[in-house]
Amino acid sequence: MDLHGPSNVIDTACSASLVAFVYALNDLRLGVCNQAIVCTANLVQAPFSSVVYAANNILAPDGKCKVWDKTANGFVRSETVGSIFLQKKSEAKRIYSTVLHAKTNTDGFKSIGLFAPFWLSQRDLMVETFQEAGVNPLDVKFFESHGTGTNVGDPQEAKAIAEAYRYEAKEVIKYSCYGFNNYQLT
Repeated sequence: MDLHGPSNVIDTACSASLVAFVYALNDLRLGVCNQAIVCTANLVQAPFSSVVYAANNILAPDGKCKVWDKTANGFVRSETVGSIFLQKKSEAKRIYSTVLHAKTNTDGFKSIGLFAPFWLSQRDLMVETFQEAGVNPLDVKFFESHGTGTNVGDPQEAKAIAEAYRYEAKEVIKYSCYGFNNYQLT
């Protein structure tokens, strides 16, 4: 392969693959490159971070991640490798999906701790992304969430999602998507 253009290593913990995806998408839009390969990997080679997570009670002691469950008591570390090929729609030979928009943000300082998401920042990011993409959130048929599997992170994320969807809704919404079990937003 005779590859040219930007090459970055990004480590932002749980969000690294999304951040890399957004960088690649922005480089495509800015004309920095015509195609992008985004690769992501998580290898658990050293025990140090697992020890830190366990000491802070954020690893599930039974090795089972119970996302969106009242018995959620931590996440489970795993290894993965993935990649995605992106290119401009006008140059594609085949189109499997179309990316309308992608965006990231940061929680900034928060009193709930380093390992917990902050619902307000997440809600703002979702609302801004929907608005900038020109998408009504009520038209979204699939929603993939972070789903920490912790009793701190899951409620924060659930509140953010509910508030982002309620932002546009004028009525009670029922939805079902991966990781949820027909939650009702009121």
